[in-house]
Amino acid sequence: MEITLIVISFVLLGGAVAIWLRSRKPQVDSNLQLMQQVQQLQGELGRALEANAQTVNQQMAALQGQIAQSLQHQSTILQSTNQGLSTRMDTTTQSLNHRLDAAARVIGEVKNELGKVSTSMKAVSEIQDILKAPKLRGGFGEIFLGDLLEQILPRRYLLQHRFRNGTAVDAAVMLGDKLIPIDSKFPLENFTKASAAEGDDARKLARRQFATDVRKHIDAVEKYILPDENTFEFALMYIPAESIYYEVAVKNDWGTEDRPILEYALRKKVIPVSPNTLYVYLYTISLGLRGMAVEKNAQLVIDRMIRLQKEITRFQDEFGRVGTHLTNAATAYAKTDKRLGVITERMRVFSPEESVSESDTADAIEYTAPPVLGPGQ
Repeated sequence: MEITLIVISFVLLGGAVAIWLRSRKPQVDSNLQLMQQVQQLQGELGRALEANAQTVNQQMAALQGQIAQSLQHQSTILQSTNQGLSTRMDTTTQSLNHRLDAAARVIGEVKNELGKVSTSMKAVSEIQDILKAPKLRGGFGEIFLGDLLEQILPRRYLLQHRFRNGTAVDAAVMLGDKLIPIDSKFPLENFTKASAAEGDDARKLARRQFATDVRKHIDAVEKYILPDENTFEFALMYIPAESIYYEVAVKNDWGTEDRPILEYALRKKVIPVSPNTLYVYLYTISLGLRGMAVEKNAQLVIDRMIRLQKEITRFQDEFGRVGTHLTNAATAYAKTDKRLGVITERMRVFSPEESVSESDTADAIEYTAPPVLGPGQ
């Protein structure tokens, strides 16, 4: 590109020289001199062109070497990258195959476990069929309740405690000298029907029947509240499943038109409890039992404080009466002092030098001193 520009420049320069020569008169010497200059210029131009061509060739050779070196470097990088990618692909493939193998094993294990669960579900279904009998279900409820009481309150409860009227409660927790009755026979049949019912009408009917069953059961549990036989004035109704307890006591929409189940139970002083909430109740009771030892000693202090309070009250009464007497005495003293002042003022009227007239003597005889009042007057 540079050579082309130089050639064009010299051509333009030669044209300019030729035009300039034509514009002047021809002179042989001048033309000869000019021709020599042109030839000299052509020689310099040739040498410059050769030098430029050599420089361009050197630069082109150097550029080709750099390009070849860069291409070689890029080729090396690409080969290294391809090799790294190939290694990573191999590693990823191996890891993926390993995970697929592990997933296949897990799926196989899950299938085996599902088979076991299916077998267990069949067994549970059979147990549920067996437990459909209310008496048998109640027996299992008593067993579960007894195990829970044994874990939390060992030796502080009674099973199948019988009262003097002949009724027997499933369990009774001893708190001091009183009992907390607990019933474990909760009616579940209509709840199961309501959960499995298809259609709104069938579901509403089953829910209504379940609410009626629970109300009747609450009435039966209320009969265990016997303060004459040292029971507290409340009883616990054990509901054997958390889901049922949630529906009955927490969600609380299973009642009849007049009153929900929970409100009806609390009005009867029957407290519904689930396995978890019963644990909380019993744990609280166990804390109460531990505190009863402290309470015995504290009761002595309380009794003495009560006696001291009575003594203080009597002292306050007597102190008040003394204050009243002192107030009355001060009032009587003020009245007496006033009367004494009157008498003293009258006595000043008389002097030793003055004679006493008959009228003054009569006034003195008729004057009677006021009586002195006592403290109570």
